[in-house]
Amino acid sequence: MLSTDLAYTSSEYGARSWSFDSAFASSPTVNAAFDVQDGSSFDFVGFDAKNPDNYIWRGYYESRGVAKGKGWQWRGDLVLDTEIEALPEIKFGFRYTDRDASANNGNRYAYTLPLNVPLASLPVGQLELIQNTFRGDAQKFTQYLMPTRDGIAGNVAALRTRSIAALRQLVALNPTDTGYRDALTKFLADDVPIQPYDQFYAKEQSYAAYAQSKYQFDIGSVGFDGTFGVRLVNTAGTYSGTSRIYNNDVETLTPQTIKQNYVDVLPNLSLRIKPLEQLQLRFAYTKTRTRPDFGTLNPALVITQNIAGGVVDPDSPLLNVNATGSGGNPDLKPLTSNNYDVSAEYYPTSTSSITFAAFYRDLFGFIGNYERQIQDPVFGVVRLSRPENAGKGKIKGFEVGGQTFFDFLPGALSGFGVQGNVTFINGRNALPEALGVGTPLVRLTGVSKWSGNASVFYEKYGVTTRLSYNYRSDYISNYRQNTDGSQYTGVGVRAIKRLDYSLSYDVLKQVTLSFDVTNILAGPFKNFNNYTATRTYPVDVRYEGRYIGLGFRFRFGE
Repeated sequence: MLSTDLAYTSSEYGARSWSFDSAFASSPTVNAAFDVQDGSSFDFVGFDAKNPDNYIWRGYYESRGVAKGKGWQWRGDLVLDTEIEALPEIKFGFRYTDRDASANNGNRYAYTLPLNVPLASLPVGQLELIQNTFRGDAQKFTQYLMPTRDGIAGNVAALRTRSIAALRQLVALNPTDTGYRDALTKFLADDVPIQPYDQFYAKEQSYAAYAQSKYQFDIGSVGFDGTFGVRLVNTAGTYSGTSRIYNNDVETLTPQTIKQNYVDVLPNLSLRIKPLEQLQLRFAYTKTRTRPDFGTLNPALVITQNIAGGVVDPDSPLLNVNATGSGGNPDLKPLTSNNYDVSAEYYPTSTSSITFAAFYRDLFGFIGNYERQIQDPVFGVVRLSRPENAGKGKIKGFEVGGQTFFDFLPGALSGFGVQGNVTFINGRNALPEALGVGTPLVRLTGVSKWSGNASVFYEKYGVTTRLSYNYRSDYISNYRQNTDGSQYTGVGVRAIKRLDYSLSYDVLKQVTLSFDVTNILAGPFKNFNNYTATRTYPVDVRYEGRYIGLGFRFRFGE
């Protein structure tokens, strides 16, 4: 049997945003506590948050951006029925993709803090205390005066006019400051200008071919079957961006274009053994590659000198850093993983199952964003943030799960059931070689050692309802470098517990009503920092709200 299809996709996304910033008219005394209910807390001694005279205008920001993507995808597959009992089917196939992506962004910001403009003098309507979004009384300072959203959105033209007037005044006061002049030029334009260093273009093509076969045989009363095959993929890409360097208050833009071309050979093998009618054993090996996202391959780099008025800023928190930089990384390689899996599935009845799975991953190149300090011959010490490939790593673990209906119960009670699973993962990899810290093995980011869920459900007479409890242990979200450049330590999240409920009812064959509540416990996310390998301090506590949903679904036809 021969099958093929051809598809073309095109998408475009546009966004605009604005930000209105304020500051305190003077610096109040801060009373800080660094370990309160697993978070940090602060208050301002003697500060009257309701007094408009305590606030000045810090600045006004606008941005716009457009992202576009288009692509062709073609596939062709040939399935051969061999009529050979041990090798019943052979498949061949080809894939071709051609993708283009672009991003064009711009922004402008009027930094007005040096003018000490009273916040109440601006054309933004009445100032109001912002909503108190904190729970409990651990955090003391919770509200401050700001315009309403309508007060800002409804007076954008007036805010632009005030921004232009403020920037003209700042240019006159600081005639050698190119930053104020550039900001004024941007605000004098009819729309937010698209900036060359905020543009990115990528074109990528891939060619793939595969061959795969099914096999089956019996040894005595035990059945064996599975698949084996190989996939070859050639990927060729071109990625373009513009680097921006600020040195001694002078901006330099440099277009950058890089190309990548690589071939992946990806074998796969699977085996299923059926020693009993209710028991299946599975074994599998696969090799996978995961390509970097387009945006992470952007060759553009932005470096800004840490200066104030032409000299190194003594008040900057980056005391030992001469410049900061950020950007993409055109040298990123795909994430490569050799995957080994084994599992056992037991089905004691038609409505129940018990499963066990173990897995092992031998991988290289997890992509994450890292911050490091480098010595540059022009700037000196530069703190650079960009994506990097981690070194070699391993993931090993297991999962145990089960599910059953209580169909032995009489009548309506037979619709009840339970389901649960527990997963253990031990994942570690070496930090990127680019960080220059050797190759210590550290925990994988975003991976909890323990996770699990348990559910009670009911399915009968058109009613479907489920109460689910989910748990995941603490995990590391990213790694950072200590301020003295000595060590990378984890920034992470404490264990998370969640309870969700859903209910649906088929009123008619074509009509279903639904109700669901997610995050019933509304437990907090508790972030922490490691300042040594074994010692931490709390960063913040964030509460996610509960969500309640009502639904109505209508199906046409039978």
